[in-house]
Amino acid sequence: MSESKGLLESDVFNRTFTSGEEVGLRTYNTIIGLVLCWGFLVNTILVKSIDPVSIQSINPWIFFLGYFGSCFLGAYLFNTSDKPAVSFLGYNLVVVPFGLILN
Repeated sequence: MSESKGLLESDVFNRTFTSGEEVGLRTYNTIIGLVLCWGFLVNTILVKSIDPVSIQSINPWIFFLGYFGSCFLGAYLFNTSDKPAVSFLGYNLVVVPFGLILN
């Protein structure tokens, strides 16, 4: 495996086995459903509580640097971590800024 591994060449997408205990189909679907509900809840809170004018008042360069920085950090975290909590943090660093842009 090469030393300079890109995000698309991550081990996460090339796994063919697991070293831990597998979860059942019902548990897996419950976890996926809860993560989706969490994303919907956070985006709803963003839309209801953040005034779009306050987002527009941010310098566009600062806003987009923060947005892309957060997305890249999140993608790095969930691609490189084997810990579910860290991967979930990475997921949040990607979807929360996206929800802010949708706001």
